[in-house]
Amino acid sequence: MKLPDNYTILFKDVKHVGIRVSHDQRVRIVAPHGLPERHLEEILRRKTDWIQKHLHRMRTRTMPVPLAQDQILLKGKIFLLTITAQFKNKIVVDEEHLTIRAGNSFLVKKRQQTWYKNEARKYFEYRVRERALHDGFSFNNIFIRSQKTRWGSCSKKKNLSFNWKLIKAPLFVIEYLILHELVHTEYMNHSRQYWQNVQSLCPDYKIAGQWLKEHGREL
Repeated sequence: MKLPDNYTILFKDVKHVGIRVSHDQRVRIVAPHGLPERHLEEILRRKTDWIQKHLHRMRTRTMPVPLAQDQILLKGKIFLLTITAQFKNKIVVDEEHLTIRAGNSFLVKKRQQTWYKNEARKYFEYRVRERALHDGFSFNNIFIRSQKTRWGSCSKKKNLSFNWKLIKAPLFVIEYLILHELVHTEYMNHSRQYWQNVQSLCPDYKIAGQWLKEHGREL
């Protein structure tokens, strides 16, 4: 059964199918062991409107700011920061439990910024290549920059640049920026045809763009 990338299915010793939409726009499905695929497909079909309604609600939520001193924003999620002296320069991110453990040096602003840039580089290099392969785009290099007036850009040589602060944004916003720049590898403009291609790949692009307008300064 083919499902969107943000869907996860877990089979457990339960009697009924449970569906949960989380704040990071992921749909988690828990189903009984041995449930026929056609039955699961039918349940998801009947729940389509409910799922889309909750996804839309999560996407349009405002960001909880300002953050407390022990909170770190990463991919639209708030992580609890624990400072552990013996960690020194080590940083451990637990995405399942939304925790980050780090040494005292992590409290220094420049150290956090370096970490954010590294996280952005790892994620964008992985995700841009994955989307380019999936959607048939080609590009040269990926750069993570500290742009003051741009979230991303695409050069004539098909080099893609992304603002490191984007790694703080929700995944649906990051996904939109990735597709925004990948489509620029074929259309170096913002023509009607360009936006039609963006919409075909990212139906929620307007919501993502509006989110950036409203919350970009908070990143």
